[in-house]
Amino acid sequence: MTDGLPDEDNYEIQVWESENGKFLGYAVKTAISGVVVDAWKQAIERYPGKYLAQTNGNYLIRDVVAPSGIPDKSGWTSAHQVTLAELPQWYGLIARCSCGYRAEVDRYDQKLKKWFGHPLETVAEKLSCRACRQAGRTGMKIEICVFKLAR
Repeated sequence: MTDGLPDEDNYEIQVWESENGKFLGYAVKTAISGVVVDAWKQAIERYPGKYLAQTNGNYLIRDVVAPSGIPDKSGWTSAHQVTLAELPQWYGLIARCSCGYRAEVDRYDQKLKKWFGHPLETVAEKLSCRACRQAGRTGMKIEICVFKLAR
């Protein structure tokens, strides 16, 4: 039996150093599912670069590596496993094509609405490059990068 009352759900958000790394502790532990659902976005914000796992007892509900907040040489942060719904509002999105073309992505675009709950790497597969389309090229890879908007 885990912590809590018998026959009760035990929702947690666990914080890990990496996916198979050291366990750091709990962001939230509760018997109320709504609390964990509401705390998920705050956990992504509060623990940058950490592996987060939402569980109910022994069952994994969802997991993600939170965006690190540490920009690469272009000033962007990798966040491939995060969904558009989980990504905090102060992150902007840029699509980079392997041909070198870059364009800002509107997270509320109607074309992306059905992909709102999918990871950014899945959303990137659904995008097409305007420059490649005009040049008649196919098979170019698109990557979505995030950057922190100025406050």
